[in-house]
Amino acid sequence: MRYDILIADILVVFTTIVQLYKIYLNIDRIEFKKAIIIKDIVILCILIIDLLVLGDNNLTTIESMISIILAIIMLIEAIYGIVKNKKNSKVRMSNKSIKEAIDLSKDGILVLNNQEDKIIVNETMQELLDKLQVNSNYFSNIENIALKKINTNYLVLVDNKAWIFNINKKYNEITCFNVDEEYKLHAILEKQNKEIQENNEKILWTLENMQYIENEKEVQEMKNKFHDLLRTEFVITASIFNK
Repeated sequence: MRYDILIADILVVFTTIVQLYKIYLNIDRIEFKKAIIIKDIVILCILIIDLLVLGDNNLTTIESMISIILAIIMLIEAIYGIVKNKKNSKVRMSNKSIKEAIDLSKDGILVLNNQEDKIIVNETMQELLDKLQVNSNYFSNIENIALKKINTNYLVLVDNKAWIFNINKKYNEITCFNVDEEYKLHAILEKQNKEIQENNEKILWTLENMQYIENEKEVQEMKNKFHDLLRTEFVITASIFNK
Protein backbone atom coordinates (compact mmCIF):
# COMPACT_ATOMS: atom_id res chain seq x y z
CA MET A 1 0.00 0.00 0.00
CA ARG A 2 1.26 3.44 -0.92
CA TYR A 3 1.38 5.66 2.15
CA ASP A 4 1.16 8.91 0.16
CA ILE A 5 -2.22 7.86 -1.26
CA LEU A 6 -3.41 6.68 2.18
CA ILE A 7 -2.43 10.01 3.76
CA ALA A 8 -4.12 11.87 0.91
CA ASP A 9 -7.28 9.78 1.35
CA ILE A 10 -7.46 10.41 5.10
CA LEU A 11 -6.73 14.10 4.70
CA VAL A 12 -9.28 14.60 1.93
CA VAL A 13 -11.97 12.67 3.86
CA PHE A 14 -11.31 14.74 7.00
CA THR A 15 -11.33 18.00 5.00
CA THR A 16 -14.60 16.95 3.34
CA ILE A 17 -16.23 16.40 6.74
CA VAL A 18 -14.97 19.77 8.01
CA GLN A 19 -16.21 21.49 4.84
CA LEU A 20 -19.65 19.89 5.26
CA TYR A 21 -19.78 21.18 8.83
CA LYS A 22 -18.81 24.67 7.66
CA ILE A 23 -21.62 24.66 5.07
CA TYR A 24 -24.06 23.45 7.73
CA LEU A 25 -23.13 26.38 9.99
CA ASN A 26 -23.40 28.96 7.24
CA ILE A 27 -26.37 27.74 5.20
CA ASP A 28 -28.98 29.35 7.50
CA ARG A 29 -27.11 32.57 8.22
CA ILE A 30 -29.04 35.48 6.76
CA GLU A 31 -25.98 37.71 6.43
CA PHE A 32 -24.12 35.23 4.18
CA LYS A 33 -24.43 35.90 0.48
CA LYS A 34 -25.37 33.12 -1.90
CA ALA A 35 -21.98 33.48 -3.63
CA ILE A 36 -20.20 32.40 -0.44
CA ILE A 37 -22.43 29.34 -0.06
CA ILE A 38 -21.89 28.45 -3.72
CA LYS A 39 -18.11 28.75 -3.26
CA ASP A 40 -18.21 26.37 -0.28
CA ILE A 41 -20.31 23.88 -2.26
CA VAL A 42 -17.84 24.06 -5.19
CA ILE A 43 -14.97 23.31 -2.79
CA LEU A 44 -16.95 20.35 -1.44
CA CYS A 45 -17.46 19.05 -4.98
CA ILE A 46 -13.72 19.36 -5.66
CA LEU A 47 -12.97 17.33 -2.53
CA ILE A 48 -15.41 14.62 -3.58
CA ILE A 49 -13.85 14.47 -7.05
CA ASP A 50 -10.43 14.32 -5.41
CA LEU A 51 -11.60 11.33 -3.37
CA LEU A 52 -12.73 9.56 -6.52
CA VAL A 53 -9.40 10.30 -8.21
CA LEU A 54 -7.47 8.97 -5.22
CA GLY A 55 -9.24 5.67 -5.70
CA ASP A 56 -7.04 5.08 -8.76
CA ASN A 57 -4.01 3.07 -7.71
CA ASN A 58 -2.11 4.24 -10.78
CA LEU A 59 -1.91 7.74 -9.35
CA THR A 60 1.62 9.18 -9.44
CA THR A 61 3.39 10.46 -6.36
CA ILE A 62 3.26 14.04 -7.70
CA GLU A 63 -0.51 13.76 -8.21
CA SER A 64 -1.03 12.41 -4.70
CA MET A 65 1.13 15.21 -3.26
CA ILE A 66 -0.94 17.78 -5.16
CA SER A 67 -4.08 16.24 -3.60
CA ILE A 68 -2.51 16.48 -0.14
CA ILE A 69 -1.52 20.12 -0.64
CA LEU A 70 -4.98 21.05 -1.96
CA ALA A 71 -6.63 19.23 0.93
CA ILE A 72 -4.42 21.07 3.46
CA ILE A 73 -5.22 24.46 1.90
CA MET A 74 -8.95 23.70 1.86
CA LEU A 75 -8.79 22.36 5.42
CA ILE A 76 -7.12 25.55 6.67
CA GLU A 77 -9.70 27.68 4.86
CA ALA A 78 -12.57 25.61 6.30
CA ILE A 79 -11.20 25.69 9.86
CA TYR A 80 -10.63 29.45 9.60
CA GLY A 81 -14.25 29.91 8.43
CA ILE A 82 -15.60 27.78 11.29
CA VAL A 83 -13.53 29.59 13.93
CA LYS A 84 -14.60 32.97 12.55
CA ASN A 85 -18.21 31.79 12.49
CA LYS A 86 -18.08 30.64 16.11
CA LYS A 87 -16.33 33.82 17.21
CA ASN A 88 -19.02 36.04 15.71
CA SER A 89 -21.97 33.77 16.50
CA LYS A 90 -23.21 36.08 19.27
CA VAL A 91 -23.79 38.95 16.85
CA ARG A 92 -25.19 36.88 14.01
CA MET A 93 -28.77 35.84 13.53
CA SER A 94 -30.14 33.08 11.36
CA ASN A 95 -33.33 33.15 9.32
CA LYS A 96 -34.87 30.85 11.86
CA SER A 97 -33.95 33.00 14.86
CA ILE A 98 -35.24 36.15 13.13
CA LYS A 99 -38.51 34.40 12.29
CA GLU A 100 -38.90 33.22 15.89
CA ALA A 101 -38.21 36.74 17.17
CA ILE A 102 -40.69 38.56 14.93
CA ASP A 103 -43.37 35.92 15.52
CA LEU A 104 -43.33 36.91 19.19
CA SER A 105 -44.42 40.42 18.22
CA LYS A 106 -48.12 41.27 18.48
CA ASP A 107 -47.60 43.78 15.67
CA GLY A 108 -47.58 42.68 12.04
CA ILE A 109 -44.31 42.71 10.10
CA LEU A 110 -43.89 42.18 6.35
CA VAL A 111 -40.70 42.63 4.30
CA LEU A 112 -40.87 42.37 0.51
CA ASN A 113 -38.41 42.33 -2.37
CA ASN A 114 -38.63 44.68 -5.36
CA GLN A 115 -41.21 42.38 -7.00
CA GLU A 116 -43.37 42.53 -3.83
CA ASP A 117 -42.68 38.88 -3.02
CA LYS A 118 -42.58 38.07 0.68
CA ILE A 119 -39.13 37.76 2.26
CA ILE A 120 -40.10 37.95 5.93
CA VAL A 121 -43.61 37.84 7.37
CA ASN A 122 -44.63 37.08 10.94
CA GLU A 123 -47.69 35.15 12.08
CA THR A 124 -49.70 38.26 13.03
CA MET A 125 -49.29 39.83 9.60
CA GLN A 126 -49.95 36.57 7.76
CA GLU A 127 -53.19 36.03 9.69
CA LEU A 128 -54.37 39.56 8.83
CA LEU A 129 -53.44 39.18 5.15
CA ASP A 130 -55.35 35.89 4.98
CA LYS A 131 -58.45 37.50 6.48
CA LEU A 132 -58.17 40.42 4.08
CA GLN A 133 -57.55 37.98 1.21
CA VAL A 134 -54.45 39.89 0.16
CA ASN A 135 -51.73 37.66 -1.31
CA SER A 136 -50.10 39.95 -3.89
CA ASN A 137 -49.69 43.64 -4.76
CA TYR A 138 -49.60 44.30 -1.04
CA PHE A 139 -49.06 48.07 -1.20
CA SER A 140 -51.91 48.87 -3.60
CA ASN A 141 -54.36 46.35 -2.10
CA ILE A 142 -53.96 47.71 1.43
CA GLU A 143 -54.26 51.27 0.15
CA ASN A 144 -57.49 50.36 -1.67
CA ILE A 145 -59.22 48.66 1.27
CA ALA A 146 -58.23 51.30 3.84
CA LEU A 147 -61.00 53.35 5.42
CA LYS A 148 -58.77 56.33 6.02
CA LYS A 149 -55.26 57.51 5.10
CA ILE A 150 -53.00 59.59 7.35
CA ASN A 151 -49.65 60.23 5.62
CA THR A 152 -48.21 56.71 5.17
CA ASN A 153 -50.62 55.16 7.68
CA TYR A 154 -53.78 53.38 6.57
CA LEU A 155 -56.73 52.53 8.84
CA VAL A 156 -58.04 49.06 7.99
CA LEU A 157 -60.84 47.07 9.65
CA VAL A 158 -60.18 43.35 10.06
CA ASP A 159 -63.02 41.36 11.63
CA ASN A 160 -64.46 44.68 12.88
CA LYS A 161 -61.19 45.48 14.64
CA ALA A 162 -59.15 48.53 13.71
CA TRP A 163 -55.53 48.19 12.56
CA ILE A 164 -53.09 50.83 11.37
CA PHE A 165 -50.93 49.67 8.44
CA ASN A 166 -47.75 51.68 7.89
CA ILE A 167 -46.40 51.38 4.33
CA ASN A 168 -42.74 52.13 3.67
CA LYS A 169 -42.21 51.74 -0.07
CA LYS A 170 -38.61 52.94 0.12
CA TYR A 171 -37.57 49.89 2.14
CA ASN A 172 -40.37 47.58 0.90
CA GLU A 173 -41.80 47.18 4.40
CA ILE A 174 -45.29 47.06 5.87
CA THR A 175 -45.93 47.07 9.60
CA CYS A 176 -49.24 47.18 11.43
CA PHE A 177 -50.53 47.49 14.98
CA ASN A 178 -53.89 47.15 16.67
CA VAL A 179 -55.69 50.44 17.46
CA ASP A 180 -59.15 48.98 18.10
CA GLU A 181 -59.57 50.50 21.59
CA GLU A 182 -58.44 53.92 20.37
CA TYR A 183 -60.67 53.63 17.30
CA LYS A 184 -63.77 52.78 19.37
CA LEU A 185 -63.00 55.54 21.86
CA HIS A 186 -62.57 57.98 18.99
CA ALA A 187 -65.93 56.87 17.53
CA ILE A 188 -67.65 57.47 20.89
CA LEU A 189 -66.04 60.89 21.25
CA GLU A 190 -66.94 61.76 17.68
CA LYS A 191 -70.59 60.82 18.33
CA GLN A 192 -70.66 62.87 21.52
CA ASN A 193 -69.06 65.83 19.76
CA LYS A 194 -71.67 65.60 17.02
CA GLU A 195 -74.50 65.61 19.59
CA ILE A 196 -72.92 68.57 21.40
CA GLN A 197 -72.56 70.41 18.10
CA GLU A 198 -76.22 69.79 17.25
CA ASN A 199 -77.31 71.03 20.68
CA ASN A 200 -75.12 74.10 20.33
CA GLU A 201 -76.66 74.84 16.95
CA LYS A 202 -80.16 74.58 18.46
CA ILE A 203 -79.20 76.91 21.29
CA LEU A 204 -77.68 79.42 18.88
CA TRP A 205 -80.77 79.27 16.65
CA THR A 206 -82.99 79.84 19.68
CA LEU A 207 -80.95 82.84 20.78
CA GLU A 208 -80.84 84.32 17.32
CA ASN A 209 -84.60 83.82 16.76
CA MET A 210 -85.90 84.74 20.20
CA GLN A 211 -88.09 87.58 18.85
CA TYR A 212 -89.57 85.29 16.24
CA ILE A 213 -90.36 82.69 18.90
CA GLU A 214 -91.99 85.31 21.15
CA ASN A 215 -94.11 86.60 18.24
CA GLU A 216 -95.16 83.05 17.47
CA LYS A 217 -96.23 82.59 21.08
CA GLU A 218 -98.30 85.77 20.99
CA VAL A 219 -99.96 84.75 17.74
CA GLN A 220 -100.76 81.36 19.21
CA GLU A 221 -102.24 82.95 22.32
CA MET A 222 -104.42 85.24 20.16
CA LYS A 223 -105.61 82.25 18.16
CA ASN A 224 -106.48 80.40 21.35
CA LYS A 225 -108.44 83.44 22.67
CA PHE A 226 -110.26 83.82 19.34
CA HIS A 227 -111.20 80.15 19.39
CA ASP A 228 -112.46 80.52 22.96
CA LEU A 229 -114.62 83.53 21.98
CA LEU A 230 -116.06 81.66 19.00
CA ARG A 231 -116.83 78.70 21.20
CA THR A 232 -118.61 80.94 23.76
CA GLU A 233 -120.69 82.69 21.08
CA PHE A 234 -121.61 79.35 19.61
CA VAL A 235 -122.79 78.08 23.00
CA ILE A 236 -124.88 81.26 23.59
CA THR A 237 -126.44 81.11 20.11
CA ALA A 238 -127.28 77.45 20.54
CA SER A 239 -128.92 78.09 23.89
CA ILE A 240 -131.09 80.88 22.36
CA PHE A 241 -132.32 78.61 19.59
CA ASN A 242 -133.07 75.88 22.07
CA LYS A 243 -135.37 78.19 24.01
